Amino acid sequence: MNNIILFKSKKHIIVEENYNEFIKFCRYQLPGLTQTQDWEQYAWKGYVTFRKIGVGNKVFDSIDALHEDYINFAKAYIRYQHSLKPLKNYGVIMMALRCLEQALLQVQNTGLIYNVTAVVFDEAMQIGSKYFEGNVLAKCGIQLEKISKFLYEHNLVKSGYISWKNHVKQKVKNNYLPEIEDYHRSDKLPDEEALLAIADIFSQNDELLSPRDKFTSSVFALLLCCPSRISEILALPADCEITQIDGKGIERYGLRFYSVKGYGPNIKWIPRVMIPVAKKAIRRLLSLSQNARALAYWCEKYPDKFYRHELCPTVDEKAKLTVVQVCHA
Repeated sequence: MNNIILFKSKKHIIVEENYNEFIKFCRYQLPGLTQTQDWEQYAWKGYVTFRKIGVGNKVFDSIDALHEDYINFAKAYIRYQHSLKPLKNYGVIMMALRCLEQALLQVQNTGLIYNVTAVVFDEAMQIGSKYFEGNVLAKCGIQLEKISKFLYEHNLVKSGYISWKNHVKQKVKNNYLPEIEDYHRSDKLPDEEALLAIADIFSQNDELLSPRDKFTSSVFALLLCCPSRISEILALPADCEITQIDGKGIERYGLRFYSVKGYGPNIKWIPRVMIPVAKKAIRRLLSLSQNARALAYWCEKYPDKFYRHELCPTVDEKAKLTVVQVCHA
């Protein structure tokens, strides 16, 4: 049967339409990198040559050009980035685009960019590692991560959400390169979607959350209420909450911390808008740590006796336990 018609979901149709509109927009509405630039050319003189990775700098031949399904995206992406922030050299961006093209063809057997996945980006880095190393490979990874973010934010991927991170670090931080410094800073921080996900978990009712969810989201909440080290949050005493009236007669709410690096005991006052969040987090952490605190209190009061929790078998202190009883104990 040669007349097979495949069904396309509405989501995939929208992505393909977005892709086509993006190409048209960049081709017909954005100015070229030069006044005489021809979209159809394989080389934009003075800026970039749309050749495959690994073909070297020999005299350009059309068989060395990027795949016909991919080249329009590469051209559109370069022109779009140029319209936002013109650069003198697009070599690093082209390095990433070339690696991505080969990875897309190898993994998906197509050059259409909306078929990319995180696996394709992983493969692109593997391909890059065959041609580059050290800081050059790290810069390639930075550009691949930017492309990944661009595709997701502009609804140009059929797989839906795609979050790919570059894990190749620069061996030496180049303080004279603001882009690299910004990357190192942002790489240490969670993205906005991750923070919103934690906030959504924290807002749920207690009965809908697992102990792990309660603990993780509560620690995050306290870190947002009063910037601290995680070790300081975990070391908070059970009676850490304190309320005082300030000189203006306003009731203030704070937490008693013992800060590290020689700072010692201190009170961190919570902004009024964050007080309900802090109280909710403390309440959950107190509930989660109740059994642990009971055990600690027992060990301090009766150091020579065995602690019996609720599920501990009721047997004589000196009796030998069965295997099942040992597990329960």
